[in-house]
Amino acid sequence: MSSKSIISTVCLFTSVLLSHSKTSDSITLNNGNTLSGELKPSNKISTFTLKSAISNKPIKIKESSVHEIIFKTKENSITELKDNIQLINGDNISCSITQLNKDSVTINTNSIGNHTIPRNKITKIIFNGIGDKYIYSGPGKISRLWITKNGKPKIQNNKLIFNEYSEAAKIINNLPENYTFEFTTTFQDNAPTLRIYLSSDTANHDKKDDCFFLDINRRQISVKSYNKGNIKTLSELNPDEKLFDNSSFHVALHVDRKKKQLALYINNDLKLTILDTLIKPKGKYFIFKNLARSGYKTEITNIKIANWTGSVPKSVNPTKQASTKHDFIVNKSGEFITANIAKIINTDNTPHLLFKLPFAKKESSIPLNSLNYIKFKSPEKPLSPVKSNYKLILNSGASLSYLKSQMMNDHLNIYNPLLGDLAIPSYALSSVEAIPTKDPKDKSDD
Repeated sequence: MSSKSIISTVCLFTSVLLSHSKTSDSITLNNGNTLSGELKPSNKISTFTLKSAISNKPIKIKESSVHEIIFKTKENSITELKDNIQLINGDNISCSITQLNKDSVTINTNSIGNHTIPRNKITKIIFNGIGDKYIYSGPGKISRLWITKNGKPKIQNNKLIFNEYSEAAKIINNLPENYTFEFTTTFQDNAPTLRIYLSSDTANHDKKDDCFFLDINRRQISVKSYNKGNIKTLSELNPDEKLFDNSSFHVALHVDRKKKQLALYINNDLKLTILDTLIKPKGKYFIFKNLARSGYKTEITNIKIANWTGSVPKSVNPTKQASTKHDFIVNKSGEFITANIAKIINTDNTPHLLFKLPFAKKESSIPLNSLNYIKFKSPEKPLSPVKSNYKLILNSGASLSYLKSQMMNDHLNIYNPLLGDLAIPSYALSSVEAIPTKDPKDKSDD
């Protein structure tokens, strides 16, 4: 039987195949059909070989016909790396920064090896994480550790996966008074439609609850308080359309319940500061609610909650404005300076960032452990836009775009437009999604 005829019959077996999704690889085709089985090494680039129960012979699948791949869960002992670099095409890599100078950055990773990357290909380096000590990292892989209804949303491969209106709650018993809360959202629609409750008294958000909640949609991002049935908008913003171009972004809230203050960061840029939240809720539940229409998948990954001893900035600084003259250096409290970053040095066995302030005669330094992130100045002649066809998500939460791939014995070979050929070990793979072609005439959000 030809591979074409095998694929055409897959709709008859969908319910059987999906039942093995946790222990099998799963490929969703552009026509909506799903195949489950085991991905095998392929002798051709841009062609997948799947061993499936519906065929006596391996099925050959062209990469161009693939909409999504979910790789089977694999146990591993990867050490979590706290640093993260963001590339000019939106890719991000969990890593340890081993060297930085005026021309390049050298990184050590668990998944793509060691690389030296030119600085003009990097937009931002995030250091250490904001929190002083993480008390939760998830969502994990065990559904029963979350409170859901009728098994929705799914919890799989360290992701909350929403396909319809549903919600999931998590209790954090050791939640400190002041904390940071962060996550990454990835979405198929033109924007996510999410409501996230913080410090709720109950998993179902009773009307008597005191809590904060965050609304995220294409038209508005807002922070509100809920106090015994009364809703108060604390602050809001109209997001830049470019925020949704990569179909993924990172959200962080710094919550100071003691002083009734709060700060919102999007992709590590400070967007909102609230200096009087009116209430300081005492609840321990965090609730993710998907309000999007059915059939459009939204994922939540990289949920982290940490103890926090920093402070909320008094105002929003214009760090989002790209500078062609100076770099931005931002500390854990959101305070920033503009400077020219030179390199990383060791002083008294402690890594420091060496930089020179505008008009200063001598260089200065600051310990890396006091920094949130640095943003490099944009080049006067920006690099040409890079095109990719697919986005690979790793178990670490990192994402890498690529043009083509080839499955090997214990790794996936991809070609990344910025980093070149990469070999990703199979235990690091989480999922692949086709990057949708943006239609400039699309006005579906109107």
